[in-house]
Amino acid sequence: EMDQRFEEMDQRFEEMDQRFEEMNQRFEKVDLKFERMDQKFEQKFKEVNEHLAEHDKKFEEMQRSLVLIEYEVTDKIPALFDGYSANNEHFEILKKRVDELESKENLNSIKISILEDKIG
Repeated sequence: EMDQRFEEMDQRFEEMDQRFEEMNQRFEKVDLKFERMDQKFEQKFKEVNEHLAEHDKKFEEMQRSLVLIEYEVTDKIPALFDGYSANNEHFEILKKRVDELESKENLNSIKISILEDKIG
């Protein structure tokens, strides 16, 4: 009877060994999947870092361009305002002169009409 029990135990141990082997195979498959995922993550991480490096480079170029534009424009802004003010003053003078000439023209048109009426 003991032999039979030992045999049953051996059989159970064999079944357990078989189950452990199946579990090991499953774990190996899971490990392979994790390795693939790690590789994909590393590749994506590398791509993202490269992409960020490109954006950093473009951002630095834009900052340099902005500094150059500010350098070029900053000194010219007061001159532009002075030019605008001078232009505006000249425009007002010309506008006043045009108004004066229009009123002279209207007065002369009236005088001509009166003279035409006297002649005619």
